[in-house]
Amino acid sequence: MLLGNPLVDMEVAGSNNVSLIGGLYGCTRYWVGYKCSIEPSYTNKNKAHKGIDLKASVGTDVYSMFDGEVIKAVSGIGCDKYKALGNKILIKSTHAEHQKGTGSIWIYYAHLTDVDVKVGDKIEQGDKIGTTGKTGNACKVINKHLHIQIYKDSYKDSSRVSPDTYITTKFDKNGNKKDD
Repeated sequence: MLLGNPLVDMEVAGSNNVSLIGGLYGCTRYWVGYKCSIEPSYTNKNKAHKGIDLKASVGTDVYSMFDGEVIKAVSGIGCDKYKALGNKILIKSTHAEHQKGTGSIWIYYAHLTDVDVKVGDKIEQGDKIGTTGKTGNACKVINKHLHIQIYKDSYKDSSRVSPDTYITTKFDKNGNKKDD
């Protein structure tokens, strides 16, 4: 497992077998075009994706991307589209590189079946923290996946950043894995 990867096998999960780009951060994925947009668009249900979706069968082990502390651990959600992320874990990284200045990051791991940690737990990079699932608004999607959201400097919507910076495996603008 590579530092910064939450799964052993890393692959983008597209939107219902249409396009891989729907699983990338900032990309629109409803109705018109399946295009990737840097600026979020909320008209005509063309919502920009707030994280990255990594393909994973239900029950796949999920690992902490970095050392950190569990800030939230939510389970028992099931299929509820109004609780979009479903069962989830929020970890604040304590990795030395993320502690310089205001460089703290928070990582959400979402749509989990099992949450194997609790608030306050100290986690090391590579620790198993849960298993993938199909909870929240991912209940009926074709491509089962782990959803990752990352926040930098503070845990607010305006601080959300692309996970690409922190995930070791890199993907091109179409969602295909780049060669090393």
